[in-house]
Amino acid sequence: MIPEANKTHYRGVSCFRCRTPIAVSVKILGLQDEVSYREKNVVFSFPLRCRACEEESVYAANDIQRFEGEPETRRSRQYPLRSKAAKA
Repeated sequence: MIPEANKTHYRGVSCFRCRTPIAVSVKILGLQDEVSYREKNVVFSFPLRCRACEEESVYAANDIQRFEGEPETRRSRQYPLRSKAAKA
């Protein structure tokens, strides 16, 4: 058995602010392939929010790279509960 076969990889970008890897969705990867297939020298960009520092940045298709391991799961943020009376 080859040890390399058990490693998992995912495609993503590195956060511009904290350098944490951010997984890119399959939809974005599909759009990247479609744009590169149709036209040459077209810049494809997309916004992503970092799960670690909660900052959002715009990334180009050539920022996408391959990372080893599993992508981090999204942590839900704890929002304060708001009552209807507080909105009025």
